[in-house]
Amino acid sequence: MVVVAVGPSRWIARVSMTNTPIRPGPLSASARKSWSPTCASGVGDVVGLGARDGGDDDNQRRRIAVIGGGAAGLAAAKVFLENSAVFDVCVFEARANVGGVWDYNAAQNSANKRLVDIRKDNGAPLPSPMYRSLRTNLPREVMAYMSFPFASDAEFVRDARRYPTHEEVQRYLEAYADAFHLNKHIRLDTEVVKITRSEKRVTNLGPAWDVLTNNGTMDTFDAVVVANGHYALPRIPSQLTIEQGAPSLVVHSVHYDDADHDAFRNKRVVVVGTGASGVDIAMEVAEYADEVILCYRRQSMAESTSSCSGNPIELGPTRGTRNNIRDARVAPTHVAKDGTLTFEDGSVLARGDFAAEDVVVVLATGYHVSFPFLDADNISWDDNNVRPLVEHIFPAQGDIGPTLSFIGLPWKVVPFPLFECQALWISKLLAGDTSATMPSDVVIKESVNAGRPAHHSHMLGDLQWDYNLNLLSLAGISSSSARQMHRSWRQRMYDASGRNKRARGDHYRDERGGATIWWH
Repeated sequence: MVVVAVGPSRWIARVSMTNTPIRPGPLSASARKSWSPTCASGVGDVVGLGARDGGDDDNQRRRIAVIGGGAAGLAAAKVFLENSAVFDVCVFEARANVGGVWDYNAAQNSANKRLVDIRKDNGAPLPSPMYRSLRTNLPREVMAYMSFPFASDAEFVRDARRYPTHEEVQRYLEAYADAFHLNKHIRLDTEVVKITRSEKRVTNLGPAWDVLTNNGTMDTFDAVVVANGHYALPRIPSQLTIEQGAPSLVVHSVHYDDADHDAFRNKRVVVVGTGASGVDIAMEVAEYADEVILCYRRQSMAESTSSCSGNPIELGPTRGTRNNIRDARVAPTHVAKDGTLTFEDGSVLARGDFAAEDVVVVLATGYHVSFPFLDADNISWDDNNVRPLVEHIFPAQGDIGPTLSFIGLPWKVVPFPLFECQALWISKLLAGDTSATMPSDVVIKESVNAGRPAHHSHMLGDLQWDYNLNLLSLAGISSSSARQMHRSWRQRMYDASGRNKRARGDHYRDERGGATIWWH
């Protein structure tokens, strides 16, 4: 159902993600006595979803804990709260603001962003993976939630370019939270340190969960949605070795903030990783370095399924304004004391006129997923492969059922609409909506495509469109309504953005919004 509404801002066009509110099942007398508002601390043994010991009160709302107040967590909160007669939601966010990784604090990053060599990392808290000049690699129209336009003329917009800056995305997320009244359901500066199955209560769909926070409070929830993102732990290639005493600087991109840095000036800079950040960093650093070498892993070249991927085959005219970015080559595997580099294919690059200390390696090699707070049976997450899961969301083994779920694991996708599709299916199942179903044949999706390495098991690429439609179908949304919600123009614009990137290289973002229709 499409609803155009006059809300807190006159420009909001909302797409309702739910239909008639679904009443929860009966609760026990003990559950009714122990109820208090979701975001109050020290709640005790609250239970919902119909306690197994019976009861006749159908007014108890089901308590949902959402871990993370970034784009995924906000989508989850919004979808659940559309059925507020059934759900009471508490979002736990460790930072001082919503937005997750998009919450770039310039002053804080200036203090914390240091080019820390991976050999000297002392375990200090990591800064945001955002860097000062970051702009999205997707048009604002494409990346927007289905239920909340990211229009260039919206009230919160300060920069109308079609490929927004990280500041614009952060303002968009804050506006989303304001428009759907999410902030009162969010505990900021509250880190979840442990989630365990409740020993006191169980729901009719699976266990309830005890959630312990860094301030010592313990609450019990009927279900937990894990939406903490996957930019927590830098991924360091295991095949890279560095000779002891080698003076070359080897850093991960999480510590990168600005190319105007002595570490890059007049140096040979090897950037490993050709995703959006790797390509951006290479082009920025090229303004100051004498030479930039952009590297990829051979395996990743063969496995790309996304028309908007950043693999070298799509770099087109990208060379930087100084024309000093060398043709992409495979990733380095060894850094010698004298600055000589050995690569995956066995080739060797001598340091030439560069001193050993003038060779810099930047690892734009991504991140590991991490759930240090989660104590759950039958779930593992080594090598970025969270398994075994049904549709990248629900545990597929044991008796956990839908009371534990994950939002945001798929990557190489348009994330915000996907988050909403995932949240809608989860909410329908937890509400007991009989139109929502599990797949008829439960397939444990340890990999989207057979033969992929474990760390690519959640990579969707061009498979994302069918994935989203399938989730909407599982949520009981009719085919015609699902296609109206998940409109085909988004896929066309996404594909056109990839073509534009290949054709225009480092200038592909330089078009304004408004009437420009290059994507048709």
